[in-house]
Amino acid sequence: MRLPTHADVHFMTFVRKINLQYWIVAVVVASCLGCAGEKPADPTSAIAIGSATIDGNPITGGMITILSADNRSRRASGVLRPDGTFRLAGSPIGACRVVIDTTSIRVGDPSSYMPVPVKYHAPATTDLAVDLQPGENEGIELRLKSK
Repeated sequence: MRLPTHADVHFMTFVRKINLQYWIVAVVVASCLGCAGEKPADPTSAIAIGSATIDGNPITGGMITILSADNRSRRASGVLRPDGTFRLAGSPIGACRVVIDTTSIRVGDPSSYMPVPVKYHAPATTDLAVDLQPGENEGIELRLKSK
């Protein structure tokens, strides 16, 4: 077995330094990419976060749709969770009407079906309204009445 020469030692030190330099560069680049954080909020849409109840009880399933009051083609739809909560990304900003329909759940999961008056099924008849700002809109409480 041969002992490393002076040149071998210099070469191994050089390789270690290069590897260390690459690691340092990689860590710095990764850190800078992490500094970018989340994307800025889309100024043309909102995220609606809240809950829907009927006579004080959570609506345990169904569809929820938020429609722009002035342009009904702008909308976001989603599903009500079993605890009555919802989160709708891409919702229109400004004054909006809210439509809730639970009839589809009657077929899919009859045990969690909660009837909701027909007036809440259509934009023309619903009295549920929200005013959404760009970004997250938390704490929306939709209180429906059965009568």
